[in-house]
Amino acid sequence: MNPFDQAWQILKMPIVDTKVPGLKVAYGFDEPVRELHEYNKLKGRWAAKPELIGETNYQGSEMEEMTPNEYFDRLAEVGTQTQFSGKIHPRPHEDTLLGQSQEIQNKIPDDYKTLESMRHFGMKFPIGEGPKMVDSIIEGIKQGKIMGAPEIDMAGDSPTGYQEGGHRMDALRILGHGDTPIPVAITRQTETI
Repeated sequence: MNPFDQAWQILKMPIVDTKVPGLKVAYGFDEPVRELHEYNKLKGRWAAKPELIGETNYQGSEMEEMTPNEYFDRLAEVGTQTQFSGKIHPRPHEDTLLGQSQEIQNKIPDDYKTLESMRHFGMKFPIGEGPKMVDSIIEGIKQGKIMGAPEIDMAGDSPTGYQEGGHRMDALRILGHGDTPIPVAITRQTETI
């Protein structure tokens, strides 16, 4: 491979460093991101290998830098569609544990801190696993795993309510990076006639 081809491969590489210390974000489904997935015959789809936090299949190349707080603010405009509870609206930052004084935060038992800090209070996906998923993502970030880019579905310039990656964004907020931008995949609905 000549030097130009090597430089081009690095430039188009869909795994990027972020402003969150030690966090890399993968997006799209081109090489080498595809190598972070494996085909699950039982589910009939590609799934993330253990070294990847979240999946990136079905993502295109349209990306936007967005903070976790901006991500949830956009979704709050229309609500978030969930398969278990229909449509829910994210709680404002001030209503989560992270928006409270340190005195109030200290009164919450450790077992409930993740749940109370999440933007989607009581969100169940899979049933009852939300806080455990966020804790697992936090651990993965601390271990230096690559994170699949969160995703927002848009119809024109308006969110449709579909998102993928809210638990990843909750984890970043809990780690103190609610105002730190990371790449977010934008998928757009198009009308067909």
